[in-house]
Amino acid sequence: MGAKGFGAAWVVLALLLSSRASAQADEFGATAEVERPIPAGSEEDPTAAATTIELADRPQAHDTLGALVAELPGAQARSLGALGAYTMLSVRGTDAEHAVVLLGDSPLGALDLGAFDLSTVPLAALERVELYRGGTPLWLDAGVIGGVLRLVPRQAPGTRASLELSAGSFGMRAADLTASTRPARGSPSWVASVGAAHSDGDFPFVHDPTPLVPGDERELARENGQLDQGHGLARLEARAFGGRLDALLFGYGRTGGIAGPAIQPTTAARRSLARVLVATGWQREGVSGRQDRPWRVRGTASLGHQRNRVADTLGEVGQVPRSTDDRTTSVDARVQGELGLLDWLGIAALAGFRADEHTPTDALASIEVGRSTRHTGSAAFEARLHPRLGSMRLEVRASGRLEIARATLFETRAERAGEQEGTTRAAPTARLAAVIEPARGLALSASVTSASRLPTVTELFGDRSYLVGDTRLRPERSVGFEGGLVVRGRRGLLGGFGELRFFALFVDDLIRYARTAQYQAVAQNIASARILGGELGGRAELGRHFVVAAAATLLDPVDVDRDALLPLRPRAQAQGRPELHLGTLGPLDDAVIYGQVVYVGANFADPANLVVLDARWLIGAGISAELAGEGLRVAISVNDLLDTRGQDILGFPLPGRTVTASVTGRVGEIP
Repeated sequence: MGAKGFGAAWVVLALLLSSRASAQADEFGATAEVERPIPAGSEEDPTAAATTIELADRPQAHDTLGALVAELPGAQARSLGALGAYTMLSVRGTDAEHAVVLLGDSPLGALDLGAFDLSTVPLAALERVELYRGGTPLWLDAGVIGGVLRLVPRQAPGTRASLELSAGSFGMRAADLTASTRPARGSPSWVASVGAAHSDGDFPFVHDPTPLVPGDERELARENGQLDQGHGLARLEARAFGGRLDALLFGYGRTGGIAGPAIQPTTAARRSLARVLVATGWQREGVSGRQDRPWRVRGTASLGHQRNRVADTLGEVGQVPRSTDDRTTSVDARVQGELGLLDWLGIAALAGFRADEHTPTDALASIEVGRSTRHTGSAAFEARLHPRLGSMRLEVRASGRLEIARATLFETRAERAGEQEGTTRAAPTARLAAVIEPARGLALSASVTSASRLPTVTELFGDRSYLVGDTRLRPERSVGFEGGLVVRGRRGLLGGFGELRFFALFVDDLIRYARTAQYQAVAQNIASARILGGELGGRAELGRHFVVAAAATLLDPVDVDRDALLPLRPRAQAQGRPELHLGTLGPLDDAVIYGQVVYVGANFADPANLVVLDARWLIGAGISAELAGEGLRVAISVNDLLDTRGQDILGFPLPGRTVTASVTGRVGEIP
């Protein structure tokens, strides 16, 4: 089915479901009448292109955040191989640094929130995942070109405890323990989660030392891919000072080898990473005066620290021996509020400050590199108009954001080690967006966004292994346009949510990665780029027994100067995930069988479009069932059933057929 067929099918589904769209109930059981929200992927901002995936009761065994990203329209996970490998998020064909990753309301990463490694957050610590593409809600304080991935930490479902044990192919073993309590309403609730995982990472792959000479290929076991990781999360929610207090502590640690690409394996290079985030937020909301004008205020603060060590004394990664110990500390604080002035008009404002400090060391370097710092202040304002046009509802949001950063940066690349650059730069962002509901459960939206982005820590300094930075990079500037259709509702046995969107993005001084002869990727500015595309996503339910989720993205990413396609961006990507809920089968309760099909189109590894990364299909399946009520859950998943293997970006081999099994035991009650 072509793009026109997809669009026509979605319009028919929209008209079918919109005739009986269901309103959402108030989660606190309040008796006051609450107006049904305009259909959207996010109640925070109905004008934003957003998709949410709830993680509770997913049937897949020991899933990963990188694999989950494939289920989000407009998103692509770019990884360097198997479990634990560096995994970056690309939104609508933009680079990884164009995406901001938040844990709750707190940024993850450093120096302008970019290039975050998705493999360092286990799904066991999360409640749900939200992806905002293009313009984002003001309250997230993120003026971005690509989008925002918001990871919502686990919440206390009740007073209970669970233990999940998992095992799988290539020496994978994992354990996750979670405990929570949610007493009477108004009392503090808490949740704590700890986990550990190991993988040998020794899957087979085809090694071809001379690609232009046929017949010398041979199958080898992947070397130096071992991984040990652990995480801990604690979250407290309580009433305080007339509002709601939320405190979070998250820690993650990982150590293991740095496996090389298929053509250039490594044997001794190793990396260890440790990260800790402490965050707190307080929010109060209510109504003012006799006119019942809604208002809310919120303050947040966080402290993050990361230590990244790379030992490559043989120079296997990038041909330069190194023994590094890089430390980054980030402090972030913001205050924000919103107020309804009239029945049809509201305003919101935000002010924030962020300080980042990056201290790199290399015991094998001949020149000592100084400490780099960046201090960033931001302020934003938004006007919200929501008049009624007869029976139709309309919402218009106009916002502006200004970010000013003062930085002192020291170069870490060997050829310019120790060079210093001090800069003061401004990054303005503006957005005008509107959504209208012409029929119940059906919404049409459009927006235009202008944004600027400063280079991130990974673009400036690299990751000390396969990503190479450059402190001379210039800020990017972009203009984006978007139009979309959203439907949410239920008619008889059929219900669900669907979205169809088209977008155009124009970027000047785009920072993109280009592959080198050493199978590294180096950050570079190009004059201009154009990305056109469309995305389709949704979830449909047929009664209580059949659910299907699907997402598809089409891209036309062009380097305007070269008149060539931008590298590492598939022109087509799609996934489908059907689930069959069988209910009770003998001793099995709530048995679920699911399948998954993922397609990633061909793309290029280099700016000249000479090195092709082949298209690939990945097919998976699994089964999950409850026993003894909700006391025991068993799940088995198989990824890449056909064992297609192949390579991901930069030529890193993929693990092929992988089997994972999980057993989860639960005790306690859910109120």
